[in-house]
Amino acid sequence: MGYSDRDYFRDSHEQGGRLMGGMMWTPVVKWLIIVNVAVWLLQIFIPPLTEFLALDGHKVVRGQVWRLLTSAFCHSTSKILHIVFNLWILFMFGCRMERKYGSREFLYFYLVAAIVSSFAFIALDFATNLKATAVGASGAVMGVTMLFALWFPREKILLFLVIPVEIRWVVLALVIFDLLPVVLQFVNGYQDGIAHAAHLGGLAFGFLYYARQWNLESRLGSLGGLVKNKEDVRKVEVKRERKKADEKVAVKQRVDQLLDKVSRDGIGSLTDEEREFLLKASKDYGSRS
Repeated sequence: MGYSDRDYFRDSHEQGGRLMGGMMWTPVVKWLIIVNVAVWLLQIFIPPLTEFLALDGHKVVRGQVWRLLTSAFCHSTSKILHIVFNLWILFMFGCRMERKYGSREFLYFYLVAAIVSSFAFIALDFATNLKATAVGASGAVMGVTMLFALWFPREKILLFLVIPVEIRWVVLALVIFDLLPVVLQFVNGYQDGIAHAAHLGGLAFGFLYYARQWNLESRLGSLGGLVKNKEDVRKVEVKRERKKADEKVAVKQRVDQLLDKVSRDGIGSLTDEEREFLLKASKDYGSRS
């Protein structure tokens, strides 16, 4: 039995709500993480970049509309947990959602969730006249989290890496956690440096996307073919699996040939290259059995 067939590596939605497992990279999630990390490093080495990309509602209405999206690729350079937490959650939930919806549709979802969360932040900022700014992927990541929770409400995650909790209760707690400060901001101008309105915007978009069964790809097109759709991804995965299977068969055939040679002529008949090949094959297959 291969390592990917073992219970603790299987996709947890096939295990009736067990703790999450079987996470593997998907194309869009991988590149979103790479871009976020790259921008974060640029922010460190080029500090003015943060101000140029950050969300500022007053500058957006004056025409700097790129901030609605670019702010979702920036993070605090003084608090490393800001980017670590966002990208870990994106990886943990995003890969499953990308496999479900396809890379192109998932990318659309993520980008639109980021923009919607920016509008939510700006709306509250204008309503309270606090003139705040924001950076971070949290709004888009919250959208992904909500979408995941609606698909797999009884999926369990380890809260604080210790306590197993169903994702639906985690999302409910997030809604309450973000809603209360927004209410307080209306009442007395409360601020804690967290973009709670952006979080709520992402959560609301994730809920509406699921409830209304939106298909963004059909509305927005194909991005010029830059992102593969679901069928493209499946074809690539099938091709990769076939290649692995063919390689495995070829290795097995050569192993059989060398073992026949040993049986016929003795172990001394093997060359150094043949001995190394048998040793490597033994380690590879032995560790996966």
